[in-house]
Amino acid sequence: MGISADQWLEEAERMEPASEPGTASSWPCIESIIARPADLPPLPPVLVEGVLRQGGKMILTGASKAGKSFALIELAASLATGGKWLGMQCQPCRVLYLNLELRREMFLSRVAHVIEESSIDPEQVANNFNVWNLRGTVASMDDLIEHLGQADFDVLIVDPIYKLQQGDENSAGDIGALCRGLDSICERFGCTVVYAHHHSKGDKTTSSVIDRGSGSGVFARDADAILDLSELDHQDTGDGVSAWRCEFVLRDFAYREPLNLWWRYPRHLVDVTGELKGCRALSGAKSNTAAASAKRAEEVALRMIESSGGEGILRKSLLAELGIDRKTLSAYLEGSQLLYSDPLPTGAVI
Repeated sequence: MGISADQWLEEAERMEPASEPGTASSWPCIESIIARPADLPPLPPVLVEGVLRQGGKMILTGASKAGKSFALIELAASLATGGKWLGMQCQPCRVLYLNLELRREMFLSRVAHVIEESSIDPEQVANNFNVWNLRGTVASMDDLIEHLGQADFDVLIVDPIYKLQQGDENSAGDIGALCRGLDSICERFGCTVVYAHHHSKGDKTTSSVIDRGSGSGVFARDADAILDLSELDHQDTGDGVSAWRCEFVLRDFAYREPLNLWWRYPRHLVDVTGELKGCRALSGAKSNTAAASAKRAEEVALRMIESSGGEGILRKSLLAELGIDRKTLSAYLEGSQLLYSDPLPTGAVI
């Protein structure tokens, strides 16, 4: 690793002026270039092997149903324990997960299932993994920055980023302001920021990784690392498993080969057999994960029913866990051979 995170922060603080950000006196001084490698300042520590350094910004983009939130939960657990994420070694650190979308009980349920399926020590995760459940609370980036002063963290995960947006997603000026707010968080707290973003509509197979995210191109140009999840054209085996490819655009590291992954609730697993190597990405028109999504919904419902003692669950609880609409859930339940659902909107699923 070279130097520790604390040593790097001490060096950064020594080089930076003490004035408040935004004032003229806070600007760095003009300096002579350093021509000898031996005289260079230390680089920030690597947090995710070959992908991300401390103080950087990483964006995870992907299509609907790619399991982006689950992937970020897996990342948080790996950072908290110093484990591997998608086969990449992580440096142990303190993680603060900003949950801006799910209800508290739903988010905690997801984390517990990921930890259980990953064979990670729950106590070890709890020591370094904290969550801030702010659904319906955060009004703006300034509001968030003001309240972050009470937190202690090395990595901030924002899920999803659109919840912090103000203005037009397609406006370079509005998204530029959002990205400057993220910069302010990185500088002020000496932390790394990771966030989830969604694909724009349409066929992504003809687009480069950097252009797949929705909204202004400022998103892609701003990030130090972009990881993109695209579904692969792989025959559905009927077991609720789908195939995905993770591609990388990296500013601080050399080119990295794409990773082929299996998405089986609640985890992403690297394809170590090479079965997915020759698979092509599905276009927006061809992509059809309905069968896999229905199977996953059934598996989640059965797990929740088992946790409730087998007495059934409310449909609204299942909707919240899956993050889908009532019409889609009704279609899944009607096609299930294992579940019975009361026809009322809030009826029980057994």
